[in-house]
Amino acid sequence: MTRAKIVEELEAILRNISTANGYATDFERVESWRDVPTQYDRNYLIWRDGKEKYQKKNKYTATLKIEIIAVVLESANARADVLGTIALADLIKAVSQLKVCGSIVTLVEAHKWIETKGKTAAQVELNIDVKYQF
Repeated sequence: MTRAKIVEELEAILRNISTANGYATDFERVESWRDVPTQYDRNYLIWRDGKEKYQKKNKYTATLKIEIIAVVLESANARADVLGTIALADLIKAVSQLKVCGSIVTLVEAHKWIETKGKTAAQVELNIDVKYQF
């Protein structure tokens, strides 16, 4: 049940990323477990809750691996590489708010690259571990 609560809270946090809520990026689409589209027509975010490891001492400790991929389109006012860096900062700010079930978020790694399939866009990936006990 704890994993389900963490996933539910994470999705709510990611859906909350918008300029109206104090972030610098707007994502028109936020979905879980989708393939990354090959044609970019808007800013979007896809996340996946993947592998989970367990350890037992006095209680069980679980580490849930989360992958978040965001695509931001280049605009007339900003280059894709700059927008990608800003989007990554917004993702880090957002996931740092995850506190459900006493969870602890650890940033594992981040990647950024430029895509030019039709429109120029930055694609960023943030991998995190969410540790909790049950």
